[in-house]
Amino acid sequence: MSVGRVLGSAARYAEVLPRPEAPPPVAVVPGVYSARPEVAPTHVPATRAIAVRALVASPTWAAANAAERRALLGLLDRLDAAPLDAGPSAGHTAGHNGYDAFIALCRRQRDDRPLLLARTDGGATILDMLTRFTVDPALVRRVEPLTAAAIFSTLLLEVADPDRIEQAEAGTCAVTSLQHHLAEHDPAEYVRVMTDLMSAGARVTLRGGDVVRRDDNAIVSTGRTTRSASERVFQSAMMQAELPKRDYATDGAREGVVEEHSSLYDSLHPFWKILAALTIIFAIIFALIPRRRLREPGLDDAGVTHAASQLFGRRYDTAILDGETDRLAWLRARVPDGDFRGRGWFVGLIPFGNGGGHEMMIERIDYAGRPPVLICRNPWGSSPLSVRGQPIGAPAPGDVVVEDPARGTVRIPLTDANLRMFHAVHFPVA
Repeated sequence: MSVGRVLGSAARYAEVLPRPEAPPPVAVVPGVYSARPEVAPTHVPATRAIAVRALVASPTWAAANAAERRALLGLLDRLDAAPLDAGPSAGHTAGHNGYDAFIALCRRQRDDRPLLLARTDGGATILDMLTRFTVDPALVRRVEPLTAAAIFSTLLLEVADPDRIEQAEAGTCAVTSLQHHLAEHDPAEYVRVMTDLMSAGARVTLRGGDVVRRDDNAIVSTGRTTRSASERVFQSAMMQAELPKRDYATDGAREGVVEEHSSLYDSLHPFWKILAALTIIFAIIFALIPRRRLREPGLDDAGVTHAASQLFGRRYDTAILDGETDRLAWLRARVPDGDFRGRGWFVGLIPFGNGGGHEMMIERIDYAGRPPVLICRNPWGSSPLSVRGQPIGAPAPGDVVVEDPARGTVRIPLTDANLRMFHAVHFPVA
């Protein structure tokens, strides 16, 4: 079909259907997305005709050339009206279908430019990458009953609104925080990573040079997780990359890291291997018997630092904030204005009574508060059921409350007790 016929077809859609109301103006912060349009309880999922109408009225269509407009209509042909539903958590995709995702992405701007026309370091636009991208059939088989269209649509929705990215019940707080930061502050690079991982090649070379591979063993839904396919792909790939001697996997009911335990033979000194022939035989037999157990996953400080360096192409360091460190003074000396947005700073907390840790992205610190207040983006995600000011729930301390339900941010008063939760800060140094 010629470009003229394609554009003429879109124009006829626009003429037949009522003109859309202009979206409400939103404040645009450089490097930050405009406010998320929440889905009202009465929201009616879009149809293809509505999507075409929204497309031709969008800033993306206005800025696109003829070839790009043809590519936009090509993306539309790959979507359908089937509902996207990642489960009961936080309204992650509730009330949306592929056309809703497409509309949201076409309306998105970043730094006053259409998001779909943002470019990677190599010069390709998000539109270019999405046009070339085909969901790997092997991936579709692993995440059934999700379809290729649903996987593609959910990726569009998460690119349009990174605040939908969450860890749900999986123990992937660190890599989820990194995923959200990359999607929010470098969406073109995020699309490059995701499309490479979800295509037939199933691998991507990160900015730092590491090659990360999709881990199909860890993306099958356990039945309890509500993560989307793209969340499972990214988070499991990064977990596996940072835990190469273990296997981040599922056992059909739970998610975690399968630990391989050393056999008795492996632990013997070479001298005793020679002298104790019977022990060697016993050790070999023992080594052939698989002994595996599932433990809760999580990255240590070195893993978080390495993953961040690779994803963002900058050297990261870790500061361990022990009991002798004035944590607040340390942070204030490095970021005096308290605005960490877009800087890529992450904090590792130990907020749970059982010693479990949790990684979050720092957004800002109100040093003037009494007490000062730390605001972080929690990888647990957003929830339309949350209310600003309510506790985020056990086992976190009761004074840690929801700051913005739509963004999934939390407010932590920096009392002496809460400051003692601080374990480490992971931050860029170059």
